[in-house]
Amino acid sequence: MEMMAGMIVGRFGAPASLEDQKSFWNKHIGPWAAHFYSDLEAAENSVLYASVGTAGRVFMEIEREAFRMTTA
Repeated sequence: MEMMAGMIVGRFGAPASLEDQKSFWNKHIGPWAAHFYSDLEAAENSVLYASVGTAGRVFMEIEREAFRMTTA
């Protein structure tokens, strides 16, 4: 997620447009992140990993919805 933050604030050059951010998200983060956090959330033997998984999964849902709203 550090890459997305850097793109937004311009750490790697000019700040990325919303369309560029959305494209990067859809190509590099969206396809796998929700699955990763859902799997992490299911870690039955670790309260920490399960909690991190829940927080990450919810964050991914918020980001996905935010990008969806920008196309409406």
